[in-house]
Amino acid sequence: MEKWWNVPLAIFLIVILIPVGFTIGSYLAKLINTYLGGAESPVEPKPLEVIVRDAITKKEIQEGTVYILDKNYKVLGAYSITDGSIITDELYKPNEEVIIFVEAPDYYFRPEEITLPKSSGDTIKVTVYGYKIPDDEALTIRIQDYAGNVIASESYSGSVPFVDSSITIFIQISIQEKYGLMSYYDPLEGEDDDVVLWVVFNSTEVTTDEGVRKTIGGMTVIFFKIEELRTELTAPTTISITLTVHYSGSGALSLKAYICDKTDFETIQNTLAPDTDYTLYDYTMQGIIKK
Repeated sequence: MEKWWNVPLAIFLIVILIPVGFTIGSYLAKLINTYLGGAESPVEPKPLEVIVRDAITKKEIQEGTVYILDKNYKVLGAYSITDGSIITDELYKPNEEVIIFVEAPDYYFRPEEITLPKSSGDTIKVTVYGYKIPDDEALTIRIQDYAGNVIASESYSGSVPFVDSSITIFIQISIQEKYGLMSYYDPLEGEDDDVVLWVVFNSTEVTTDEGVRKTIGGMTVIFFKIEELRTELTAPTTISITLTVHYSGSGALSLKAYICDKTDFETIQNTLAPDTDYTLYDYTMQGIIKK
């Protein structure tokens, strides 16, 4: 004989336990989705907004072109800067990888590999920074000896003596605040745009302990590549490049220092001339080291 309470008990279990089970199941599903990952809603592609600023002053740069490239340096789009930024016609998604390269008058920009961030706005925003190229007034170059005697500068020609056919000299490059020097790869030209310093001696009987040495005609030329030199907002900066010179010839030795930018370091060792698109080119007067 079936017990009378079985029917009410069955009804109770259906009414109470099924909603409880559903609630527990939903909670477990949320935990699994949170900690183990679950299906995400599709991410809507958006235009890319690139803001272009001066790396030192943080001011927006008003002129130039922004290039969007893929990882193989294929140009995906090129846009003129307006009011310090550009917005692409192409659409992109977060976590896509692109390379951004900027050409702007009187500025250096390195190509930047960027993984695009998530965005809750109408565009995906990124900011890139460039360094202002020093003009003639903002950059000085001079050669001096270990005692601080100036051998040559842009406006001075002096002389110092050898000591036992050797001398250590220093080529000093100074730039004023808010400027920078930078070597980088130009993905549009497909070559290096380097900042190069070279010192020319009027004899092939010169060797040095530093730099890359070449003999061209009746001259010895020593080359240096400057990777980067930055200033601060209110402070200038100076680098000093040491050059230990050994001379086996007779008579006085003359020397002269040059600097240029946007020139391939390997190419200039054969041409002794900056690339056609250089912005910076400066040199000292001729100095003399007496024997």
